[in-house]
Amino acid sequence: MGCLVAVIRSSRLVVTGLNSWLMFLMTNLEAAITICFLFVLSWTPYGVLAMIGAFGNKALLTPGITMIPACACKFVACLDPYVYAISHPRYRLELQKRLPWLELQEKLPADTQSSTTETVNAPLS
Repeated sequence: MGCLVAVIRSSRLVVTGLNSWLMFLMTNLEAAITICFLFVLSWTPYGVLAMIGAFGNKALLTPGITMIPACACKFVACLDPYVYAISHPRYRLELQKRLPWLELQEKLPADTQSSTTETVNAPLS
């Protein structure tokens, strides 16, 4: 009977650990997809200008027009750390505390660590 209880407890801990691991992976995947999307979005103007320069009317490429892709890429490079920070749950909790008007509605994380205590009865003498 004691072994059955130990197996049930350990399987419950494994499932809880697996759920927290999957949530961790999902938040990282969300941030990675966002970063990849921003990368493609920011470098597409460079690709368009390169195609115009190689195969199109080069008179369209004025200094002002060629600065647009540079500014877009620099903006996204500055934006990337904020995307990573906002995807982190502890950062969102802190934002919710300090800026309640944002109404983030972030839930407190459950305690992922469990502790077990064992009492041992001393032999009666």
